[in-house]
Amino acid sequence: MAIPGLPALGPANVRQADTRSEACLSFIKQSIRQCVTEHGACKSSSTTFVPTRLLYVGGGSDALRLCETTTWQVQPPYVALSHCWGGSKPLSLVKARLNEFKDHINVADLPSTFNDAITVSQDLEIPYLWIDSLCIIQDDTRDWEQEAARMADVYGKAFIVITASSSPNPETPFLGPREEEWLTKTFNIQITHGQNVPIKARKRAVLAAPLKQGLLEPPFTSSWGTLKRVGPLYDRGWCFQEAYLASRNLHFTPGSVIFECKTHRRGEDQLPPYPSTAAGTLGNVEPADQWRILVKSFTSRQLTFGGDKLPAIGGAAVTLPQAQECGVSYLAGLWSNTLLLDMMWQVMPWLVLAGQDRESLAYDDAAGGPPTWSWASMKWAVVWSPLKYPQLVARVLDARTTVEGANPYGKVSGGAIKLQGRLKRCRLKFSSGVNHDAYYTLDDGTTSKLQHYRTDGPLSMEAVPGPYGANARRGRDGPYGLDTAKEVVTAAVFFIACSPFVGHVGRQYNGIVLGKSLRSSGCMERVGVIFNLPKSWYESAEEAVVIIV
Repeated sequence: MAIPGLPALGPANVRQADTRSEACLSFIKQSIRQCVTEHGACKSSSTTFVPTRLLYVGGGSDALRLCETTTWQVQPPYVALSHCWGGSKPLSLVKARLNEFKDHINVADLPSTFNDAITVSQDLEIPYLWIDSLCIIQDDTRDWEQEAARMADVYGKAFIVITASSSPNPETPFLGPREEEWLTKTFNIQITHGQNVPIKARKRAVLAAPLKQGLLEPPFTSSWGTLKRVGPLYDRGWCFQEAYLASRNLHFTPGSVIFECKTHRRGEDQLPPYPSTAAGTLGNVEPADQWRILVKSFTSRQLTFGGDKLPAIGGAAVTLPQAQECGVSYLAGLWSNTLLLDMMWQVMPWLVLAGQDRESLAYDDAAGGPPTWSWASMKWAVVWSPLKYPQLVARVLDARTTVEGANPYGKVSGGAIKLQGRLKRCRLKFSSGVNHDAYYTLDDGTTSKLQHYRTDGPLSMEAVPGPYGANARRGRDGPYGLDTAKEVVTAAVFFIACSPFVGHVGRQYNGIVLGKSLRSSGCMERVGVIFNLPKSWYESAEEAVVIIV
């Protein structure tokens, strides 16, 4: 219903000044009730899953304890918490305190975020709660790996996930009074015939906006003001898959309580809900593109430990169709059935969120981590450029990774791909920008036309034996690329696919840029990616078999 004289304005509920209000709790319960009774897409399939450990929160503060569920005959509903560690170390489960926690946990020792999660669970009359730091043994590597491998079930099978969006660390509560900027303001506006009309206005909560500002496409910005509207949690890598996997999610953002399920997303302001994008609801997108969309959004977020990159998205990987497809392997974040095109990722450093030092975030510096052909070896955000009707011009002879522990979707310590195709030796010329140039020497001694390529990050030059001089390889320090146009190093382009364009352009060839590996004799390492090369590059290339590590 529009207001006469002000057709752009309409009715909406006043946002509550305190998230502990009865109105907020009523909204939460009504949203859950509607989802359970009316949403066919949200109905839980029968499952026998229960997390290895749960917190019992149903008996008051004196009854809080840790429960081990291995002997349970029933699978009760439970709540899971998604929160920011924020550089701090909250009360955690360690081997020495396991029996103590099973007997009793002192509520006074818990940080505010955990206590708020207990309060919400009790308000919803759900007596069991899962919190990572209290339900995974933090000083037991084997337990951590086993539980990390179960994240798809832990968050996917929870009755509801509480997302502490507004808390940058466990010590910051998400229940309580809102900051002044989010409260409703009243203005008197004069309209037709001098009549004064009181208008109430408030900021919107960004998460309640359409998908382009939602789960899979967060606002990539350097503005803390924008981040503040969605909450600091949406900058954290682990929390990405926790939100993606949840069948129901209760977001406590700075500006609004937002209920999200597989059917829709709605805020406490009671505006019409927006359709959700959650696990299994990416429409008609091909599985390979589903994964690339997820990786793009995930890699734009921050991780405290670079070695967590693969475990932090492994739970989402398990839910994709290719994970259930016979004969398909998961290789350090790439899939064996689409491996060649999966290797064509490129870095997008300007998508990195606020607060990160770009010059220190090029490569994952975990010793013996992912191979260079995996996007997981990078600390930048990555994307895939769409190739029109790509035709593969290379063949995979072998592909393998060394997985640490029992989780095939977890950490890896190296890997290798053996490819057969065409390899073109070239020279790389650096600029101070994003795009750098590649060229090769013609038979008459002149050089080919310069072609843009994109480096993966800082590069260094290493002298190697042979006629080609300095060799391009990944460097640990320095800006993006090499900040000089004077240096030239040797590299090679391995061709992956061509796009059969018609007209005066003709076929365009795409590939990855390689340098010799100094750590694995006879092997090569990825240093960049290159697109839209003319056929002269491909036709003058040599047939080769390469091993990339």
